[in-house]
Amino acid sequence: MPIPAGPSSSSPPPLVDLVDYLTRTGGVLDDLEVSEQQLLLAALGDASALVRLEAGVDWIADDGVSVTTPAAVVPVVVAMVQRKLMNPSGLTGETLGDHSWQMANASPDLFLTRAELRTVRRAAGRSGIGSIQMEGDLPVQPSEWCW
Repeated sequence: MPIPAGPSSSSPPPLVDLVDYLTRTGGVLDDLEVSEQQLLLAALGDASALVRLEAGVDWIADDGVSVTTPAAVVPVVVAMVQRKLMNPSGLTGETLGDHSWQMANASPDLFLTRAELRTVRRAAGRSGIGSIQMEGDLPVQPSEWCW
């Protein structure tokens, strides 16, 4: 079964391709309808865009096509898409007979957790620590005058 076209040609390719996503989540490509494949590709593209925005790096090779996603970033993108797809209605909990479940964060939106933010920043070489040089127009103190 052919894989449907991904995001538009102006968008960079997702950081995780459909086959790799399905391998990591136990899915099978042949079991998916074309519309489900398109939904997954869109979610992978959206998650990749958010990760790239946070990282400040596109992870595209010099050929402009190949993706060079760091190994630490792949599970982050997969987890983001899983969160979005596992609870599209944003339910906070449910009870069916003797079985019930609850979610701490029931948002169907794509987002990075704090731990994922740290992972992405570290993979991009951004530690969050830096320095700046400051200048000011403070008056010279008499003790600094040279006589």
